Amino acid sequence: MGIKDRKHNNSEDSTLFRNTVGEIQPVKARHRNQQTSKPPAKVLQRRHEERKTLEESLHNPTEETTAEPAEGASFQRGSVTRKRMRELRSGKLPVRDDIDLHGLTRQEAKPQLHSFIHTCASSGISCVLVVHGKGMRSGANGPVLKNAVNRWLRDWETVLAFCPARSCDGGSGAVYVLLKTASK
Repeated sequence: MGIKDRKHNNSEDSTLFRNTVGEIQPVKARHRNQQTSKPPAKVLQRRHEERKTLEESLHNPTEETTAEPAEGASFQRGSVTRKRMRELRSGKLPVRDDIDLHGLTRQEAKPQLHSFIHTCASSGISCVLVVHGKGMRSGANGPVLKNAVNRWLRDWETVLAFCPARSCDGGSGAVYVLLKTASK
């Protein structure tokens, strides 16, 4: 006998249930979606800020995407095509130069990285590797140099895009950087 067959087969159980529960009255439906008053000012302000942020992001010339947190962040300006970004991610663009910032402080690393990026772009080098490390010894604040490099690269107009390097080139401790080269 299947479950369906047993479901209503025992009339003693049914009678016992009805006697135990007693008389039943249907619950009146409540209209849950009726708002009788305006939302609080904080809610209205948050909605306004969310709308404003959305509008700004739609008009911003840069497009930012984030990969899995363990892999690091990616960035690309609107002029970089998806195809070009795939080539950068897969390591198909030849890396012409690299810089290793291991062991440097933020104050030491920023001018060196800026000079490196500027020199490479001026020399016509379009793809470089920046090794910043994974920040394993940075403590509770997380990877200091890695996060700083991420911010700096986004700010410099010479940088068209960047993404985490393949594991053979440093993985999440390094980034491939696509540069806007000087036209000759």
